[in-house]
Amino acid sequence: MVAPIIPALSQTFSTSVQTVALIVPAYLIPYGVATLVYGLLALQANGADCQNSADPRSISRAGDGRH
Repeated sequence: MVAPIIPALSQTFSTSVQTVALIVPAYLIPYGVATLVYGLLALQANGADCQNSADPRSISRAGDGRH
């Protein structure tokens, strides 16, 4: 898969496509991992039980009066 943004970024920053092709995943992979970590930290900060957060029964529907 070739991201369509890579050639535009290489022209904007006057560098090779290969360099940009290495930098883009080097940014996106830690960004994705950090999203998972920050999500767990946010759940713990709000007092949510991280083990049961994926349980659909623990999610209340808006306006149904259940919690």
